[in-house]
Amino acid sequence: MGPKWHWNMKIQLFHTFAIEYMIYMPVPEWARANNFTGRQMSAAFHDGGVVTSRGMEIPYPDQPTKIQIIQ
Repeated sequence: MGPKWHWNMKIQLFHTFAIEYMIYMPVPEWARANNFTGRQMSAAFHDGGVVTSRGMEIPYPDQPTKIQIIQ
């Protein structure tokens, strides 16, 4: 699968990057709903990260989020 150059790569201190977590969940009931052709629920969560001497950290406190599904 190609060279392993990324194994020897060192990420510099205070390097910032994005963390993305995506979810795709099949919902068979939605295919039977009126005027709706989708068959999956999708959600994406994005956070920023920074490399410190302690490893990867999120540079701000957690923000609790309430997810509401409207039927």
